[in-house]
Amino acid sequence: LDRSSAASDVYKRQTLDGDAFGHVRLETLLAVRRGEAVYRGTHVDAGTPVLVRLAVERSSAPGFLERHAAQSKKLAALAERIPHFPRIVASGAARGPNGTSTAFFVTEALEGRTLRRQLDERSGGGASLAEALVIFSPVATALAALHAEGLAHRSFSPDSVVFAESAGRSLTKVTDTSIACDDSLPTPDPQLSPVELKYAAPEHFKKSYGTPGKATDVFTFALTLVEFLAGEPALKSSDPTDLYLETTNLQKRPSPRARGVSSSDAIESVFLRALAVDPKNRFPDAGAFWQALTTASENRESPVTLAPKAATPAEAAEERRRARRSKTLQRTLGFGLVAATFLAGMGGTLYVRSHRGSGPTPVSSGPPSASAPLPLPSQTTSASSLSLIHI
Repeated sequence: LDRSSAASDVYKRQTLDGDAFGHVRLETLLAVRRGEAVYRGTHVDAGTPVLVRLAVERSSAPGFLERHAAQSKKLAALAERIPHFPRIVASGAARGPNGTSTAFFVTEALEGRTLRRQLDERSGGGASLAEALVIFSPVATALAALHAEGLAHRSFSPDSVVFAESAGRSLTKVTDTSIACDDSLPTPDPQLSPVELKYAAPEHFKKSYGTPGKATDVFTFALTLVEFLAGEPALKSSDPTDLYLETTNLQKRPSPRARGVSSSDAIESVFLRALAVDPKNRFPDAGAFWQALTTASENRESPVTLAPKAATPAEAAEERRRARRSKTLQRTLGFGLVAATFLAGMGGTLYVRSHRGSGPTPVSSGPPSASAPLPLPSQTTSASSLSLIHI
């Protein structure tokens, strides 16, 4: 969050900090990001806490207020239908002290734990794909619904996911989907903060790749999943220039295998498409990406495993070789046991024939034993593993 005093002073002057508009009172400036000021506030009539976002830098763009009004209606309808969006309290345009109108969006204030915090505090390395499919299913549902309405998040990251407590229930919520979903401006938007650049797509850096949209969400969603599986960020760099080079490197993509996660060819192929440099080569929306990933995960012949978080690339490769050798040895022992049982029976028969000259001696034996199959990753995840706490 950008809480610099200079930015705070500017946005306080422009957004009537401490004054009420409609039934919402602005109280504390939380962040200045992507051309928006984010406030903690209170719904005056209900006395409940809310979050307020004001598009202070873009409201003067031609047609922006009209587009914002139309999109707000769609998002309000989505929030009523899909429980994985924050409830919409109010939206519209507030008139500032200089007479200009500023688009605003008000949502319920969520109590819970962000995915970003969960990833930062996790001490056990990465996770299995089976666990990811359970935990991220609500996220995929929300993004797919957003895309079906012709909208896009365009700045998705682990900070956009909150495991929230709402009305006595634990729900996964996808946040920051209001004003930022406008994609009609001529230049790439929104402008991401240094933290958000760790989850940026090529089109965030260079407009020749196109305007951020649905395919951008596919890219950033895939980056988040890779981090969840590997236990470390998919993009390694911290400098914006280096991040741009990393996101556009055609020979080295930030896929699960590139981050030490051993997976089937089918799963790796899904991620490589989702993380394609050219947006036109990615899945068209989050629903298509999630469906492909779910289908690839059903390939039981190549279960997903995870290299230790502390392993070097060489150690991770050696771990995969050991796993392959173990599986090969197990199969060899199984076949060897079958062959040994068969040969023992044949040898006994031939011995009797050669020494007694009698007819075949019946050999009685049970069915040959086979080695037990390797266990597959668990397909369920306990709700308690989310460990929800107050932010």
